[in-house]
Amino acid sequence: MRRISAADLEEAVRQLTVEASVDLPADVEAALRDALRAEEHRLGKYALEQIVENLEVARRERLPVCQDTGYFNVFLEFGPDVLLPEKAQEAVDRGVAAATREAFLRASVVSDPLLRRRNTGTNIPAQLHLEQTGEEGALRLTVMPKGGGSENAGMLRMLLPTAPPGEVVEQVVEHVLAKAPSACPPVVVGVGLGGSADTCVLAAKRALLRPVGTPCPYPGYGSLESEMLEAINRSGIGAAGMGGAHTALAVHLIPLPTHIANLPLAVAISCHALRRRAAGL
Repeated sequence: MRRISAADLEEAVRQLTVEASVDLPADVEAALRDALRAEEHRLGKYALEQIVENLEVARRERLPVCQDTGYFNVFLEFGPDVLLPEKAQEAVDRGVAAATREAFLRASVVSDPLLRRRNTGTNIPAQLHLEQTGEEGALRLTVMPKGGGSENAGMLRMLLPTAPPGEVVEQVVEHVLAKAPSACPPVVVGVGLGGSADTCVLAAKRALLRPVGTPCPYPGYGSLESEMLEAINRSGIGAAGMGGAHTALAVHLIPLPTHIANLPLAVAISCHALRRRAAGL
Protein backbone atom coordinates (compact mmCIF):
# COMPACT_ATOMS: atom_id res chain seq x y z
CA MET A 1 0.00 0.00 0.00
CA ARG A 2 1.33 3.42 -0.97
CA ARG A 3 0.20 6.30 1.22
CA ILE A 4 0.15 9.91 -0.07
CA SER A 5 0.39 12.66 2.52
CA ALA A 6 -1.79 15.76 2.43
CA ALA A 7 1.35 17.92 2.52
CA ASP A 8 2.82 16.25 -0.57
CA LEU A 9 -0.43 16.57 -2.48
CA GLU A 10 -0.80 20.23 -1.51
CA GLU A 11 2.75 21.07 -2.61
CA ALA A 12 2.38 19.24 -5.92
CA VAL A 13 -0.86 21.11 -6.66
CA ARG A 14 0.78 24.43 -5.78
CA GLN A 15 3.72 23.85 -8.11
CA LEU A 16 1.60 22.62 -11.02
CA THR A 17 -0.92 25.45 -10.60
CA VAL A 18 1.81 28.08 -10.84
CA GLU A 19 3.50 26.45 -13.84
CA ALA A 20 0.23 25.90 -15.68
CA SER A 21 -0.68 29.55 -15.20
CA VAL A 22 2.53 31.14 -16.50
CA ASP A 23 3.88 28.69 -19.11
CA LEU A 24 1.92 26.99 -21.90
CA PRO A 25 2.76 23.30 -22.42
CA ALA A 26 5.18 22.42 -25.23
CA ASP A 27 2.55 20.72 -27.40
CA VAL A 28 0.24 23.76 -27.34
CA GLU A 29 3.08 26.17 -28.07
CA ALA A 30 4.29 23.98 -30.97
CA ALA A 31 0.78 23.93 -32.46
CA LEU A 32 0.53 27.73 -32.22
CA ARG A 33 3.93 28.22 -33.83
CA ASP A 34 3.02 25.78 -36.61
CA ALA A 35 -0.17 27.74 -37.22
CA LEU A 36 1.80 30.99 -37.34
CA ARG A 37 4.22 29.61 -39.93
CA ALA A 38 1.40 28.28 -42.09
CA GLU A 39 -1.07 31.17 -41.82
CA GLU A 40 -1.35 33.30 -44.96
CA HIS A 41 -4.18 35.63 -43.94
CA ARG A 42 -2.64 38.97 -42.96
CA LEU A 43 -4.79 39.72 -39.91
CA GLY A 44 -4.89 36.10 -38.80
CA LYS A 45 -1.09 35.96 -38.95
CA TYR A 46 -0.83 39.18 -36.97
CA ALA A 47 -3.10 37.74 -34.26
CA LEU A 48 -0.99 34.60 -34.03
CA GLU A 49 2.18 36.70 -33.77
CA GLN A 50 0.68 38.53 -30.79
CA ILE A 51 -0.41 35.25 -29.18
CA VAL A 52 3.07 33.75 -29.50
CA GLU A 53 4.73 36.92 -28.20
CA ASN A 54 2.36 36.93 -25.23
CA LEU A 55 3.25 33.37 -24.23
CA GLU A 56 6.97 34.23 -24.49
CA VAL A 57 6.55 37.27 -22.23
CA ALA A 58 4.48 35.31 -19.71
CA ARG A 59 7.12 32.61 -19.48
CA ARG A 60 10.03 35.06 -19.22
CA GLU A 61 8.39 37.38 -16.68
CA ARG A 62 6.58 34.61 -14.76
CA LEU A 63 3.24 36.31 -15.36
CA PRO A 64 -0.17 34.72 -15.98
CA VAL A 65 -0.66 33.84 -19.65
CA CYS A 66 -4.16 35.35 -19.51
CA GLN A 67 -5.87 37.86 -17.24
CA ASP A 68 -8.60 35.24 -16.73
CA THR A 69 -6.56 32.79 -14.69
CA GLY A 70 -9.46 30.37 -14.79
CA TYR A 71 -11.30 27.82 -12.73
CA PHE A 72 -8.87 25.12 -11.61
CA ASN A 73 -9.68 21.59 -12.75
CA VAL A 74 -7.55 19.03 -10.91
CA PHE A 75 -7.45 15.45 -12.21
CA LEU A 76 -6.03 12.81 -9.87
CA GLU A 77 -5.44 9.31 -11.28
CA PHE A 78 -4.36 6.69 -8.75
CA GLY A 79 -3.60 2.99 -8.65
CA PRO A 80 -5.60 0.41 -6.65
CA ASP A 81 -2.93 0.26 -3.93
CA VAL A 82 -2.64 4.04 -3.46
CA LEU A 83 -4.15 5.55 -0.33
CA LEU A 84 -5.06 9.20 -0.80
CA PRO A 85 -5.17 11.71 2.07
CA GLU A 86 -8.32 11.58 4.14
CA LYS A 87 -9.17 15.14 3.14
CA ALA A 88 -7.83 15.28 -0.42
CA GLN A 89 -10.13 18.13 -1.48
CA GLU A 90 -8.83 20.32 1.34
CA ALA A 91 -5.20 19.60 0.39
CA VAL A 92 -5.91 20.45 -3.25
CA ASP A 93 -7.66 23.67 -2.25
CA ARG A 94 -4.75 24.75 -0.06
CA GLY A 95 -2.39 24.19 -2.99
CA VAL A 96 -4.51 26.28 -5.36
CA ALA A 97 -4.92 29.07 -2.79
CA ALA A 98 -1.16 29.17 -2.17
CA ALA A 99 -0.46 29.35 -5.91
CA THR A 100 -3.02 32.14 -6.28
CA ARG A 101 -1.08 34.23 -3.77
CA GLU A 102 2.36 33.32 -5.09
CA ALA A 103 1.68 33.89 -8.81
CA PHE A 104 -0.69 36.86 -8.32
CA LEU A 105 -3.54 35.04 -10.02
CA ARG A 106 -6.86 36.81 -10.38
CA ALA A 107 -9.46 35.48 -7.96
CA SER A 108 -12.34 34.28 -10.12
CA VAL A 109 -14.47 31.91 -8.02
CA VAL A 110 -17.70 32.91 -6.30
CA SER A 111 -19.09 30.84 -3.43
CA ASP A 112 -22.73 31.19 -4.48
CA PRO A 113 -23.77 30.97 -8.14
CA LEU A 114 -26.89 33.15 -8.08
CA LEU A 115 -28.01 34.97 -4.94
CA ARG A 116 -24.81 36.55 -3.59
CA ARG A 117 -21.93 35.71 -5.99
CA ARG A 118 -19.36 36.69 -3.37
CA ASN A 119 -15.77 36.12 -4.53
CA THR A 120 -13.87 33.67 -2.32
CA GLY A 121 -10.65 35.59 -3.02
CA THR A 122 -8.64 32.37 -3.27
CA ASN A 123 -9.83 30.58 -6.44
CA ILE A 124 -11.19 27.75 -4.32
CA PRO A 125 -12.85 25.36 -4.15
CA ALA A 126 -11.07 23.72 -7.08
CA GLN A 127 -12.84 21.10 -9.17
CA LEU A 128 -11.30 17.76 -8.15
CA HIS A 129 -11.83 14.70 -10.37
CA LEU A 130 -10.70 11.29 -9.10
CA GLU A 131 -10.11 8.27 -11.32
CA GLN A 132 -8.75 4.88 -10.29
CA THR A 133 -6.44 3.16 -12.76
CA GLY A 134 -5.25 -0.43 -12.91
CA GLU A 135 -1.56 0.42 -12.53
CA GLU A 136 -0.11 -0.51 -9.14
CA GLY A 137 1.46 2.40 -7.27
CA ALA A 138 0.49 4.96 -9.93
CA LEU A 139 -0.38 8.51 -9.01
CA ARG A 140 -0.68 11.17 -11.69
CA LEU A 141 -1.82 14.71 -11.04
CA THR A 142 -2.95 17.16 -13.73
CA VAL A 143 -3.95 20.79 -13.17
CA MET A 144 -5.89 22.55 -15.92
CA PRO A 145 -7.00 26.16 -15.37
CA LYS A 146 -9.92 26.91 -17.69
CA GLY A 147 -11.11 30.43 -18.41
CA GLY A 148 -14.72 31.47 -18.02
CA GLY A 149 -15.11 32.65 -21.61
CA SER A 150 -14.21 29.29 -23.11
CA GLU A 151 -16.24 27.48 -20.45
CA ASN A 152 -19.27 29.49 -21.58
CA ALA A 153 -18.78 27.95 -25.02
CA GLY A 154 -19.49 24.42 -23.78
CA MET A 155 -22.45 22.33 -24.95
CA LEU A 156 -24.46 19.21 -24.08
CA ARG A 157 -27.05 17.71 -26.42
CA MET A 158 -28.94 14.45 -26.05
CA LEU A 159 -29.10 13.01 -29.56
CA LEU A 160 -31.27 10.14 -30.68
CA PRO A 161 -29.34 6.84 -30.63
CA THR A 162 -30.11 6.48 -34.34
CA ALA A 163 -28.04 9.56 -35.20
CA PRO A 164 -25.43 8.72 -37.87
CA PRO A 165 -21.78 9.85 -37.65
CA GLY A 166 -22.52 12.69 -40.08
CA GLU A 167 -25.04 14.20 -37.68
CA VAL A 168 -22.53 14.09 -34.83
CA VAL A 169 -19.98 15.90 -37.00
CA GLU A 170 -22.58 18.45 -38.08
CA GLN A 171 -23.70 19.17 -34.51
CA VAL A 172 -20.14 19.70 -33.27
CA VAL A 173 -19.12 21.90 -36.20
CA GLU A 174 -22.29 23.99 -36.02
CA HIS A 175 -21.76 24.63 -32.31
CA VAL A 176 -18.05 25.44 -32.58
CA LEU A 177 -18.60 27.89 -35.43
CA ALA A 178 -21.23 29.69 -33.37
CA LYS A 179 -19.05 29.91 -30.24
CA ALA A 180 -15.42 30.00 -31.43
CA PRO A 181 -15.27 33.75 -32.23
CA SER A 182 -15.95 34.58 -28.55
CA ALA A 183 -13.70 31.82 -27.16
CA CYS A 184 -10.32 33.33 -28.15
CA PRO A 185 -9.41 31.18 -31.18
CA PRO A 186 -7.54 29.23 -32.35
CA VAL A 187 -9.36 26.87 -30.01
CA VAL A 188 -8.90 23.24 -29.04
CA VAL A 189 -12.16 21.30 -29.12
CA GLY A 190 -12.86 18.45 -26.71
CA VAL A 191 -15.76 16.15 -27.61
CA GLY A 192 -17.48 13.61 -25.37
CA LEU A 193 -19.77 11.03 -26.98
CA GLY A 194 -21.81 8.50 -25.06
CA GLY A 195 -21.96 7.77 -21.35
CA SER A 196 -24.61 9.73 -19.46
CA ALA A 197 -25.22 13.47 -19.45
CA ASP A 198 -22.73 14.11 -16.64
CA THR A 199 -19.97 11.70 -17.69
CA CYS A 200 -20.19 12.88 -21.30
CA VAL A 201 -19.46 16.47 -20.29
CA LEU A 202 -16.51 15.36 -18.16
CA ALA A 203 -15.17 13.26 -21.05
CA ALA A 204 -15.24 16.33 -23.31
CA LYS A 205 -13.16 18.23 -20.77
CA ARG A 206 -10.78 15.31 -20.28
CA ALA A 207 -10.25 15.22 -24.05
CA LEU A 208 -8.47 18.58 -23.70
CA LEU A 209 -5.73 16.81 -21.72
CA ARG A 210 -4.57 14.86 -24.76
CA PRO A 211 -1.43 16.38 -26.30
CA VAL A 212 -2.32 18.53 -29.30
CA GLY A 213 -1.43 16.79 -32.55
CA THR A 214 -1.25 13.24 -31.20
CA PRO A 215 -3.15 10.47 -33.04
CA CYS A 216 -6.63 9.59 -31.83
CA PRO A 217 -6.34 6.53 -29.55
CA TYR A 218 -9.89 5.33 -30.26
CA PRO A 219 -10.19 3.10 -33.36
CA GLY A 220 -12.48 4.53 -36.02
CA TYR A 221 -12.78 7.99 -34.46
CA GLY A 222 -9.69 9.62 -35.97
CA SER A 223 -11.49 10.25 -39.25
CA LEU A 224 -14.36 11.97 -37.42
CA GLU A 225 -11.91 14.24 -35.60
CA SER A 226 -10.23 15.14 -38.91
CA GLU A 227 -13.57 15.82 -40.59
CA MET A 228 -14.63 18.13 -37.77
CA LEU A 229 -11.30 19.99 -37.73
CA GLU A 230 -11.28 20.52 -41.50
CA ALA A 231 -14.84 21.84 -41.50
CA ILE A 232 -14.15 24.21 -38.61
CA ASN A 233 -11.04 25.62 -40.26
CA ARG A 234 -12.80 26.07 -43.61
CA SER A 235 -15.00 28.65 -41.88
CA GLY A 236 -12.30 31.32 -42.14
CA ILE A 237 -12.98 32.63 -38.61
CA GLY A 238 -9.28 32.38 -37.85
CA ALA A 239 -7.12 33.50 -34.94
CA ALA A 240 -8.85 36.02 -32.66
CA GLY A 241 -11.77 35.93 -35.11
CA MET A 242 -9.72 38.06 -37.51
CA GLY A 243 -9.74 35.60 -40.40
CA GLY A 244 -7.55 32.81 -41.67
CA ALA A 245 -7.18 29.06 -41.76
CA HIS A 246 -6.64 28.38 -38.05
CA THR A 247 -9.91 28.59 -36.14
CA ALA A 248 -9.04 25.37 -34.28
CA LEU A 249 -5.73 23.67 -33.53
CA ALA A 250 -7.26 20.25 -32.89
CA VAL A 251 -10.42 18.26 -32.20
CA HIS A 252 -10.09 15.49 -29.59
CA LEU A 253 -12.93 13.01 -29.05
CA ILE A 254 -13.53 10.49 -26.25
CA PRO A 255 -16.27 7.85 -26.81
CA LEU A 256 -17.92 6.17 -23.81
CA PRO A 257 -20.21 3.14 -23.38
CA THR A 258 -23.83 4.28 -23.19
CA HIS A 259 -27.43 3.14 -22.77
CA ILE A 260 -29.20 1.75 -25.84
CA ALA A 261 -31.70 4.64 -25.71
CA ASN A 262 -29.07 7.40 -25.39
CA LEU A 263 -26.45 9.25 -27.39
CA PRO A 264 -25.17 12.20 -25.34
CA LEU A 265 -22.88 14.64 -27.15
CA ALA A 266 -20.80 17.21 -25.29
CA VAL A 267 -18.32 19.85 -26.41
CA ALA A 268 -15.70 21.54 -24.22
CA ILE A 269 -13.80 24.35 -25.91
CA SER A 270 -10.46 25.70 -24.75
CA CYS A 271 -9.12 29.05 -25.88
CA HIS A 272 -5.67 29.18 -27.48
CA ALA A 273 -4.21 29.34 -23.96
CA LEU A 274 -4.80 25.65 -23.20
CA ARG A 275 -3.08 25.68 -19.81
CA ARG A 276 -2.27 22.38 -18.13
CA ARG A 277 0.55 20.76 -16.21
CA ALA A 278 0.90 17.14 -15.13
CA ALA A 279 3.31 15.18 -12.97
CA GLY A 280 3.62 11.81 -11.32
CA LEU A 281 3.88 11.75 -7.55
